[in-house]
Amino acid sequence: MEELLTAATTGILRHIAAEEVSKERERKEEERRQAEEERLKQERELVLTQLSQGLATELTELVVTECVRETCSQELKSAVETDQRVRMARCCEDVCAHLVDLFLGEEIFQTAKETLQELQCFCKYLQRWREAVAARKKLRRQMRAFPAAPCCVDMNDRLRALVPSAECPIAEENLAKGLLDLGHAGTVGISCTRLRWLRNKTAHQMKVQHFYKQLLRILANWLQVKFMGGDGSVGDMSSEAGGIQTLALFHALSSKGDQTVAVNVCIKVGENPVYLLL
Repeated sequence: MEELLTAATTGILRHIAAEEVSKERERKEEERRQAEEERLKQERELVLTQLSQGLATELTELVVTECVRETCSQELKSAVETDQRVRMARCCEDVCAHLVDLFLGEEIFQTAKETLQELQCFCKYLQRWREAVAARKKLRRQMRAFPAAPCCVDMNDRLRALVPSAECPIAEENLAKGLLDLGHAGTVGISCTRLRWLRNKTAHQMKVQHFYKQLLRILANWLQVKFMGGDGSVGDMSSEAGGIQTLALFHALSSKGDQTVAVNVCIKVGENPVYLLL
């Protein structure tokens, strides 16, 4: 009996011991697995942290580099624009100064040229005035010495100019040009202004009379066509002495207040201006 109890107890103890060993083994295995998972988790977190720090560092470096590049680009662009504006302003100033110099030089040249031309004209006019004064003085001296002598004649040709040498008869071409050849005394210009004016006035009057006559012929024809017949005519066209023709006769009655007035109209035409008889 004791052996059976011992055997049963031993079996139970073995079974319990095996279960405990198995549980202990499972517990240790679970602890080992949890420790391994914890270690892997820590390692993974450490790796992730390191990667995050590395990525953050790289991103920071990239952002800083990009910001620095953009800032440098903006500063360079601003510096280039400022330099361009400065150079453009300097070039504009240089060009303006050059243009002003050219303009002032041209204006000074033109002013000097105009002044020189005016001085030359003044000198020329002064010389002509002096020559005219000298010629007048010479003419006065000549007239005092010999009043009948021709003017502005050389001293050597004075006697020759007194000899009658004018053309006779006067050439028509010279007369048409308004020139009169005095021979040794020279050529004199003559004016036919009044004669030309009278001739032009006569020609104008003849043209006016011609067109006036044409207008009267046209007006007479128009009156003949208009008044040769129509309502209110009391007789045919009749011819009278002097070439006067009766175009139309009209009779009408009109009332003026309490009175009745008879209106008679007679239209005649002739070779002379139109007659209108009422």
